[in-house]
Amino acid sequence: MRTIKQPGPTTSHNHVVCLSQYEHVTLSLSAGCALLAGLVNALGDKAACGAHVEVRNAAVSALDYVGPAPAPDETHAAWYSETRTPSMPGVIEDARLTYGFREGEPFFHCHGSWRGRDGVSVTGHLLPDTAILAEDTDVEVWLFSDARFDVTPCAVTNFSLFTPRALHPSVDGDAALVKLYPNCEIGEELAAVSAFLGWEGADVKGIGSIIGAVFDDGRVLESYATEFYFTDGRVSADAPADLHLTIVGIDGAAMSGRLKPSANATFITCEVILLRR
Repeated sequence: MRTIKQPGPTTSHNHVVCLSQYEHVTLSLSAGCALLAGLVNALGDKAACGAHVEVRNAAVSALDYVGPAPAPDETHAAWYSETRTPSMPGVIEDARLTYGFREGEPFFHCHGSWRGRDGVSVTGHLLPDTAILAEDTDVEVWLFSDARFDVTPCAVTNFSLFTPRALHPSVDGDAALVKLYPNCEIGEELAAVSAFLGWEGADVKGIGSIIGAVFDDGRVLESYATEFYFTDGRVSADAPADLHLTIVGIDGAAMSGRLKPSANATFITCEVILLRR
């Protein structure tokens, strides 16, 4: 398993976790809205909650995105590519959003796959304010009333990253909002979190970055800097982690499949939702 030294100090722990009750709903977002504004409007009086959002087959009239790239200096382990703008109209084929807050305002972090007018599918990091919905769009939402992700400085990576924050103290719940720090094996750490909570197992959702990717069918994504989103996943105490994802590296080539257990280390961060099974 590869590891990469980060610019900041190492930590004595591998994760941050907050528990919450959750509600699974479908929301309709209005045509003509930016994706972030549409979510805030659709959430209404629950817009201050945390959420995990899944978007599929959403027609868009505009979007911008970036991909992983080498860092320009030693202050970060990786960076972002230049902003890319596909020709429109287009479609968000599949995307996962962490909905939280930055400087007190709603914000999201999104990894997904989309195509423009040319029909070529690409994977990357969607910018929140420029994705404009071309049609009314239904999205799946997991709402968390007791915790949310807030952007905070991370000394380890020198980035400001989403980190779970409890909205109500001492809450039990069937959902866990988890941030993973760099250089821990992703499946083993998520299984350890689930076991620590006393759960028999958990379904896994979320986005993040790992150091390349080793799949259980022998394929390898060599790029050290990546961005991924889970397409399916579960962990339990009595079996290897079963994690499926779509991931993209520096060269823009995306791969999908099941990760080989005990072979994939986290890179910059992972924002994960565990739902108790």
